[in-house]
Amino acid sequence: MKIVILGAVGSMAIECTRDFIRTGQFEQVILADINRDLLRKMEDEIRDPRVSVRALDAGHKDDLRRVMKGCDVFINGMPSHFSANVTEVAIELGLNGTDITGLPDMFRYDQAAAEKGCLIVAGLGCTPGITNVLARYGYDRLERVEEITVCFAAWRPIALSPGLVDFTIWALHPDTSERCYFEDGRFVPVEPFSGRRQVKFMDPIGEQWVYYLPHQETITIPRYLGCRRVEALGTYPPDDMELFKVLWKYGFLRDQPIEGTDFTPLDLVRRHLKQAPEARIQPMRHYALVVEVGGLSEGRRLVHRFAASHPPMDQWGGWSVYAKFTGIPLSVGSQMLARGEIQGKGVLAPEACIPPEIFFEELRRRGIVFDLET
Repeated sequence: MKIVILGAVGSMAIECTRDFIRTGQFEQVILADINRDLLRKMEDEIRDPRVSVRALDAGHKDDLRRVMKGCDVFINGMPSHFSANVTEVAIELGLNGTDITGLPDMFRYDQAAAEKGCLIVAGLGCTPGITNVLARYGYDRLERVEEITVCFAAWRPIALSPGLVDFTIWALHPDTSERCYFEDGRFVPVEPFSGRRQVKFMDPIGEQWVYYLPHQETITIPRYLGCRRVEALGTYPPDDMELFKVLWKYGFLRDQPIEGTDFTPLDLVRRHLKQAPEARIQPMRHYALVVEVGGLSEGRRLVHRFAASHPPMDQWGGWSVYAKFTGIPLSVGSQMLARGEIQGKGVLAPEACIPPEIFFEELRRRGIVFDLET
């Protein structure tokens, strides 16, 4: 079997690459990325004759065709703005594959992929990804599901990457319409820092305040798992959340030019955070998830509460824990797809097609921790 990993040495996908090569069954793996230097370093690190590297500019479909043609499965670990190009080329070539981001726009390709006989699993990381499969796990244990709540706590520097700065600003910006919850057949927009509640995550994060944040689970779960209400709430390190509350309060997230200048307050915030040394400091990196699924079973009201996390930094890869918790589920799901353990056609979210028990067991073998007893 021939596999191609797109964006193979990116900040999140690099841990997918390492896990896939260490644990996957394949004849050939192509590592494709625009960063030639990191590709060479990865090739030296791996020293596996089955692995080859290719330079890739994913902004050009011809380049994607060159790299993806002749492969059996693709893994897309690149930022979301490349997903459309990758999906279109994959459908053209009739390839199955996975995508780490899975933004809602990808699902417009569902019918075209199904007609071509392709299965593309979109949004396969930790959240979305693990959270979606936890939702499915709870859904299958109730006769009628009424609500699903996804919660996450992501402890990382705000400027871990330039893209993460942009994402955090988007998530907490007052004009972000995708920040919403689903109720009774419609999506209800909400303001930043609304929906505030306390959630107990696994240690070392513990109990934290969470808020509505724009996340794919709010969009995809109602599509596949019938229920009345779906919501996603999360938080970042408390200092970062407090910073954005102040920026919002005093208008620093406005995108209109400051009087007498040609730049906006948001330009200033964005540029400063991407270069400020302070924005790269976070002594603890950790990720924790909680998913609650409520409904009825045998006439009784039940709420299943599931949690997932990973070992502490000093036991699970140091500074790379954030990337491992995101990249390893991408590797596991991709291997399941390659082995034929995921069935379906079209562009599907994880809750629509991934068998939870197999997925969780594979993640446990790699150190990811679950509490599925409540």
